[in-house]
Amino acid sequence: MYPELPVLHNVRTWSHYSDINANFDDYDLNFAPETPIHNITSNPYNNLFNLYWRDYLNGIYSSEARIMEAYFALDLSDIISFSFGDRVYVKDAYWRIIDITDYKVGDVESTQVKLMKLVTPVPDCALVPVSVGLDGIVAFENQEGNPASATEQCCVRYGYEWNGTDCFANIGGDIIVPDDPGGVRRNLGIASVSEGTRNLFTTLGLNAATDVTQSIFGGRFITAPSGNSNMLAVGDVLTISGDVRGATLLGKNVLTKTPGIHLGGGWLTDDRTNSNGQVQSGTVMLSAKDTWNSSGNGIELLIEGIASNRINLPNNTGWACMLVVNVAKDNIANYGYGVFTFYLKKTTTTSASAVNTVVTTNDFSTITLNASIDTATNNAQHRISITATGTGF
Repeated sequence: MYPELPVLHNVRTWSHYSDINANFDDYDLNFAPETPIHNITSNPYNNLFNLYWRDYLNGIYSSEARIMEAYFALDLSDIISFSFGDRVYVKDAYWRIIDITDYKVGDVESTQVKLMKLVTPVPDCALVPVSVGLDGIVAFENQEGNPASATEQCCVRYGYEWNGTDCFANIGGDIIVPDDPGGVRRNLGIASVSEGTRNLFTTLGLNAATDVTQSIFGGRFITAPSGNSNMLAVGDVLTISGDVRGATLLGKNVLTKTPGIHLGGGWLTDDRTNSNGQVQSGTVMLSAKDTWNSSGNGIELLIEGIASNRINLPNNTGWACMLVVNVAKDNIANYGYGVFTFYLKKTTTTSASAVNTVVTTNDFSTITLNASIDTATNNAQHRISITATGTGF
């Protein structure tokens, strides 16, 4: 028998965050960033220190800060209506009153007043944090409001953690992973969903570009460079090295630069230091629309039917391939199909075995389908074409 499903209950929570899964734009009743007691996306910038004290203290310690003592003719109405929150305009600047000394009721003598000059707050750093991605990386802008690369000085100044390259928000702590290739410090992700950006599910060591959006990542050590949105990557050590937007990577130890579905088979003897993607399989879709004008003409198959999008393997890669081809007229009035096997290899240049025809049949009249592989036109690519011999097509 299957075990009974657990019963779920809603539990009311109270927190110093304005949202239980706090993010950069939320509010924190703590005076300054603290290590959260549960996983959050990032410590909010809007804590009590940043909201109410940072600009005040920066103003006090500004190089333009001044204290002025002067005598003013104050009457009783000035004293009754006085507030320490008042701003006084004197000598082309605004000042705040910090002390009134020896005011005499009913006297006409001037009263000593001490004032502090109000100055434009001096930024803590040349850069200011503006957002935190779901991978925990903090984005910064310069004083002109333009995106800028993070620096260690500004990262640490605002209470975040610098890992030598990127600035990470505190989202529950970092860990040292013993079997991480290179043994580097990695940021610990959380389970989260964000509409319009990307979905992350307990992802450890995510290295995704900021424009990688509308994607689902789960597992650890997933690398997705720029231009690779709409991804599904679930597994252990999944690496994208090209533009494979919309691809699916599953399993252990996957490396690809080709769109499609890729399944990793792990490492030989489970040795994680071995080559990336050395034991994997997958499916790649190729298509084309054209006509055979004469016997022997070829129609080149392209990845996802995109012009010039050809198979370009990483160096030192071999593929054992089975090509299943479906051929049809636009109205499916006639059909043809073929199954072919061959081997593709790339050291620094490409090569291919002879093509073996497993089966080919059609009702296009007296024609035969053939597959061919061109490695001469561009020795970095494999170009696969389907040709037809015979007449009546």
